[in-house]
Amino acid sequence: MRIVAPNGAEIGSAEIGEQLLLRVEVDPSSIYGGFARNCIARTMQSEGDNEHLVTDENGCAKDPSVFDEWEIDDTTKTLTAKFNAFKFPSSSSIMFQCSIRVCFGRCQPEIGRAHV
Repeated sequence: MRIVAPNGAEIGSAEIGEQLLLRVEVDPSSIYGGFARNCIARTMQSEGDNEHLVTDENGCAKDPSVFDEWEIDDTTKTLTAKFNAFKFPSSSSIMFQCSIRVCFGRCQPEIGRAHV
């Protein structure tokens, strides 16, 4: 899992509001697929962590204006979600933590998953 520019290029830093992608790759993609859920954006500090749930237990975006829905690239089999760079008041660094389900082939959506 890594944060990349919209063209897929690696990044070292970003400006607030810059469009980015959170990308999840499961290897080998010819055999396995992945499904992301329970994604949290949090500060990297050990004390006073700030957290924001961006993807719920079904893999749905909690607030698409902050973090978009996951999409799968059928060619590369990678999962990506668009978001604009943001930060918490107490820290300039953010990390994402997600639960990734790995499946043979393509993962089926969670039961009860609904898009509005």
